Amino acid sequence: MGMIWLIIKIILWTVLACMSVFVFLCILALVAPVRYEAYLEKYDHLNYDVKVRYLRGVKGHFYLQDGIKYQEIKAFGKRLYFEKEELSLKEQEVAVIPKVVHPTTKYEQDHVKDQLKDDQVDVQKQMTEKQQATYKTVSSIKESEGTGKTVQASRMASEESDQKENHTDSNIGLIREIVSLPYFWRLLKSICKLLKDIIIYIGPKEWSFELVVGKEEPAETGELMAKLIMLYPWYYQHGIVKGNYETPGIWGGFLAEGKFCIGGILKRIIAFLWYKPVRESIKLILRKRKEEEDGE
Repeated sequence: MGMIWLIIKIILWTVLACMSVFVFLCILALVAPVRYEAYLEKYDHLNYDVKVRYLRGVKGHFYLQDGIKYQEIKAFGKRLYFEKEELSLKEQEVAVIPKVVHPTTKYEQDHVKDQLKDDQVDVQKQMTEKQQATYKTVSSIKESEGTGKTVQASRMASEESDQKENHTDSNIGLIREIVSLPYFWRLLKSICKLLKDIIIYIGPKEWSFELVVGKEEPAETGELMAKLIMLYPWYYQHGIVKGNYETPGIWGGFLAEGKFCIGGILKRIIAFLWYKPVRESIKLILRKRKEEEDGE
């Protein structure tokens, strides 16, 4: 009896240890920061370089350099995914495919039709009466089959269009019902607030830039630079703006670094779903879907 209890205790402790490790890993996955670094530039060519790191072992590297795009994902030193794609001009050249030349003018079209009719008459003359009878029978069968298929296809298309119209009408009715709710504007405001909070949360904590601008005339470039200098107190901590008095255009580079946690995003989503107008809207949508399924 004591041996059985010992085995049961060992099993329970093993299960408890596995559950504890699983819970710890889940909490770690939610709390561990996702760090990213993104660089984008456009001088001679467009280049970008994006690095993502998660749990110090999962890394992603995506960059475009000299017309070649790379995508790579690693997990604890092991490469899970890698892709290299050429974006050079030679790779973008379209192969020449021979095309079938169709008659364009009315004369050419009539000529082709007459030629086809003459060929059909010649073939029919060469056929015996028995062959012609067989040919007519087969043709009538094919025509009847084609007519049946056409009717069936048109019926199926009509049913699909009716289903789409009913689905569209139900969606429109659901939208109207949601808009008519007394707390609709609070719901819309909460959605905008959620998107704003997520963008601010995952947005870069540090960023810098270099902007080079030029216009057609040097005087116009100088006038533009004078206007941008008025904004200098707002951007001098993050970057610089230069003027190109020789060539018109816009060039520059942008570097951003930041981090966020998956748990932080889930926290904001849960708070959004817990808001009463959101819960009532979700209940309304689920009830409407259930009524549609029961009606079908």
